[in-house]
Amino acid sequence: MRAPAAVDTEALDARLRERGVLIEPGRPFFHAADPPRNYYRLAYSSIPAESIGAGIDLLAEELSEPA
Repeated sequence: MRAPAAVDTEALDARLRERGVLIEPGRPFFHAADPPRNYYRLAYSSIPAESIGAGIDLLAEELSEPA
């Protein structure tokens, strides 16, 4: 997933973890000298389907707040 350009997904990950939501910052998946910091991965196959919506809501909330 791509977040807005100004979002550091490592910082986003830390904030979401405090709220019980896990994302995987995407920086390690790029092989560039200066990889982008605004990409992340979502994994949802190991969580109950009824929990996904609430997690997406929290992610959207965090992305809508200024860093």
